[in-house]
Amino acid sequence: MRQNLLLANPEASEAQLIEVCQQAQIDEVIQALPGGYDALLGEAAVRLSGGEARRLVIARALLKPAPFLILDEPTEGLDSETERRLWRDLLPLFKERGVILITHRLLALDSFDRICVLEKGRVLESGSHQVLLEKGGRYAGLLDGVG
Repeated sequence: MRQNLLLANPEASEAQLIEVCQQAQIDEVIQALPGGYDALLGEAAVRLSGGEARRLVIARALLKPAPFLILDEPTEGLDSETERRLWRDLLPLFKERGVILITHRLLALDSFDRICVLEKGRVLESGSHQVLLEKGGRYAGLLDGVG
């Protein structure tokens, strides 16, 4: 685990590793593994579920001192409670970075500055959460289907 995380920032301290793993909702999983942060990932060692692997990648991205993050379906494979906790912890961190989020899941989109609804490679509509709701177009329809 540790070596995987340190790919993003070889100088990261133990405290930083734990902090980003807590923010990514993966710390408890890692702590429960034999060896904890020293557990080895791979075929002959620890295998993570799809949701756990995504959260590990998020933790690694948080360690990287990059001004932008591109997150592609970061909450796929997560149960709704874990997804809510993840967004609760991640959204404040995104205020310091530019974030492009690619997702089919609609939770937390109201926290982003601009939302683009795409279909077959074309932008159908674009704007803030509130503007798109007021338009009553595809985005508003997608949200109606969630409730």
